Amino acid sequence: MFVGFLFDVDALLSYTNGDLPSIKMLMVWEMPSWILWALLSLPILRFVRNFPIQAPHIVRNFLLHFFIGICVAMAHAASNLVLSWVFAQIIRVQTPPFSSVFMELFLMRTPWRVMIYFLIVMACHGLIFYQRMLDQQREAGELKVRLARAELETLKIQLQPHFLYNTLNTISELIHDQADTADQMLVSLAELLRRTVKSSKEEEISLAEELELLHLYLSIQRARFEDRLRVEMSIGPETMKTKVPSLILQPLVENALKHGVASRNDVCQIGLSATVENSTLVLNVLNNTNSSSNKCGTGVGLSNTRERLLRLYGSDNCLHYETLPANQFSVTIRIPIRSSDHDQSIS
Repeated sequence: MFVGFLFDVDALLSYTNGDLPSIKMLMVWEMPSWILWALLSLPILRFVRNFPIQAPHIVRNFLLHFFIGICVAMAHAASNLVLSWVFAQIIRVQTPPFSSVFMELFLMRTPWRVMIYFLIVMACHGLIFYQRMLDQQREAGELKVRLARAELETLKIQLQPHFLYNTLNTISELIHDQADTADQMLVSLAELLRRTVKSSKEEEISLAEELELLHLYLSIQRARFEDRLRVEMSIGPETMKTKVPSLILQPLVENALKHGVASRNDVCQIGLSATVENSTLVLNVLNNTNSSSNKCGTGVGLSNTRERLLRLYGSDNCLHYETLPANQFSVTIRIPIRSSDHDQSIS
C-alpha cells in the first residue's frame, strides 16, 4: 500500500511541475482511495471465506481471485475518480484535466490496485487461519474438560454398585426377622440416593453437605453392623464451608469398614477429623484393622479417590495412607481450601 501511495504521489508530481503536492491535493487523491479500500475489505473477507486459496481448489480459486481483483481494481479506480472530484469541489482544489488523470493516475495504476487487492486477500487468509486456530484451541480445551468430567463421573459410578449390593443384601437378610431395621435402612438409602443425585450435578460441595451424606451412609452401616461399629468425629468449625469433592469421604469410610468390621469379630473404631493447616483442608480417617491384613490400601475405593483428586487438583500428593502401630490404618487427604462463599470453576 505504501508503494502504491508513492506511485500516486509520483503521478501527482507530473501535474504540479515537479513541486511537492499540497496537503489538500493529497487529501483529494489519497483519502478517497483508502476509504474505498476500507469499505471493500469486508466484502473481500466474505469472498475469501467462500473461496479460500487452499487445497483442493488452489488454482481455480487463485484464477477466480485474479479476475475479481481486476474487476475490483477497475471499480475502485472509477469510484476513486468520482470521489476525488467531489472532494476537490468541497475543499476547492484545482484538479488536472479529467482525461490525463484518468489515463495516468487510474488506468496506469490498475496493476497496483490488483496488488493491493491480493495484499488484502493475504491479510484475510491470515485472519481466517488465526480464527480457526483459536476455535481449535477452544474446542480442544472444551473436549479436555468434557473428558475429565466424564472420567470423574466414571470413577464415582464405580464406587456405587458395591455399596448398593451390600446394602440391599443386608436389607434382604433383615426384612423378615427385623422389619423395622430393614425399613429404616430403606428410608436412609432412599434419602442418600436422592441427595447423591442432587450433589452429583456439582463436582465440589461444602464439607457440611458432605458430612450430611456421610451421616446417612453411616446410619445404614450402623443398622447393618449394630454395636460393632463406633465412629468418632472431630470436625473443626472453620472447615464446614470449605469445598470438597462430592462423596469423597464415603469410599474412605467404606474401606475402613471393609478392613475393620468385616475382617474382625470385635468392635471397629473409626475416627474422622477435619482441620485446616496452611490454607489446606486436612481430612483424616483412622480405623483399627486386622493385623493379618496387608491389603488395606489396594482397593478400588482408595485408587479411585486418588485418581479423582489428581484430576481435580493436579497433584498426586493429595492422598496418603499408612499402617500405624497397634493395628491402625490411616488415610489422609489434603485439599486446597475453596470457600463455599466463592464460585470455583473445575478445569
